Amino acid sequence: MDSAGRRRFEAWLGLDLRSLALMRMGAGVTLLVDLAMRSRYLETFYSDDGVVPRQVLSDNAWWSLLEFHALGGSSEFQGVLFGVAALAALALTLGLQTRIATVLCWALTVSLHARNPYIMLGFDHLLRIVLFWSMFLPLGARWSIDARRGTRPARQPNTVVSVATAVYLLQLGVMYTVAGLVKTDESWRQSFTAIEWVIRDSSWAWPHAAFFLQFPDALRVLTVVTMLLEHAGVLLLLCPVFSGPVRTLGVMALMALQLGIGTSMQLYLFPVGNLVALVAALPTWFWERWSPAEESPDPGPSSIPSPLRWLRDGFLGACAVWVVWINFATPYPALEPADWVRWPGYALGLHQRWELYGPGPRRVDKQSLFLGTTRRGEIVDVSTPAPGPHWQVVQSIESDYRYRLLTVFSLDKAFPAHPYLRPAYAEWICRSWNADVPRPRQLVDVKLISVLSYMRLRKENREPRAFLEFEYPCPGS
Repeated sequence: MDSAGRRRFEAWLGLDLRSLALMRMGAGVTLLVDLAMRSRYLETFYSDDGVVPRQVLSDNAWWSLLEFHALGGSSEFQGVLFGVAALAALALTLGLQTRIATVLCWALTVSLHARNPYIMLGFDHLLRIVLFWSMFLPLGARWSIDARRGTRPARQPNTVVSVATAVYLLQLGVMYTVAGLVKTDESWRQSFTAIEWVIRDSSWAWPHAAFFLQFPDALRVLTVVTMLLEHAGVLLLLCPVFSGPVRTLGVMALMALQLGIGTSMQLYLFPVGNLVALVAALPTWFWERWSPAEESPDPGPSSIPSPLRWLRDGFLGACAVWVVWINFATPYPALEPADWVRWPGYALGLHQRWELYGPGPRRVDKQSLFLGTTRRGEIVDVSTPAPGPHWQVVQSIESDYRYRLLTVFSLDKAFPAHPYLRPAYAEWICRSWNADVPRPRQLVDVKLISVLSYMRLRKENREPRAFLEFEYPCPGS
């Protein structure tokens, strides 16, 4: 291949080392923030004294081969693993022993998610997948301690092309395209009122987002733009012609989409994770707008022996096929693979499902209310204050609505599909409350009430309806 052809090929399937460095630092910082948030609830979500004891997991087999967090049931054990993960994330941010740090971050993240898979959000899937592909990318080649130490070739070109770079771009493109394909509701494809419905969902929309409800025509335009951008994900990131400008435009447009989502919806770190993942796709063409282009040296032969390189590339190719298959099975259920096909990807932490607001936005706002009966017959709202440190943990989770772990655990993910989680969850509520109150105020049972509020466009919501999700007696009552 002549030099012009090589440059076109690099522009099409390559990644820039400076972009990868930005992604490395962003991923490390984001992982540190996520660990800090989760560390507040070690006992609640990751110990045997919390809502998912290890016995519950062992009785209901899960998908991961990496389950370090299941080796111990105490909060102290979990704290040690969180500390190791934080050190690995810091090393990743600084680019210190980058490859080892990336592998550690990926392995401990997969293990953490396997310890309590019932509270995972979209950000968790995205972080885990970015870390997986990052193990095969040269994240430490620029702006890192490794690079300053001279562990990378001084004349390494800014653009790197490999099976890993192509697969990473494919992963991003498929993620957005499938997110668009699953949006089949008429609010996305006919009336174009989807974003208006999204903003009306007070459970997830930031309060200030209601300001935009007075511009319904603009919201329709934004709905159309969102659909176009998501459907064009693969083309924007893997366009074979004018690759540099088109990919730059695509990355910037998708970043703008994520900024809009993040500033209007309470989605934890999901928009930030998307920005981190997208920044790696900024091509060399983008960087050359800011600094003069340099003649790229020939990258020379790979330091990995050919048989190992073929094995690595074959493994990555198989993973790419699995990712494309499992993603397109979401909008096209006929493609749903057998369990034996799904298992390898689940074991590696590659499972993913991108269907935010698909097939359509929620029309029903679902809230939870926990009621308990005391020994003296009183009905109490267990989210109200009770003296003592144990219940303060419960209160902090309930009040920290943006993190939303308890709500996701109780309503959206766990209880409808996994009723076996209810006893441990109810016991945790009883134990946390009863530890701090006198005997007459101790709970003898707990009820979970779901309150449904039916939303309507440009009208007041209908009167909410309540129904009993479950009732459970407290142990020793």
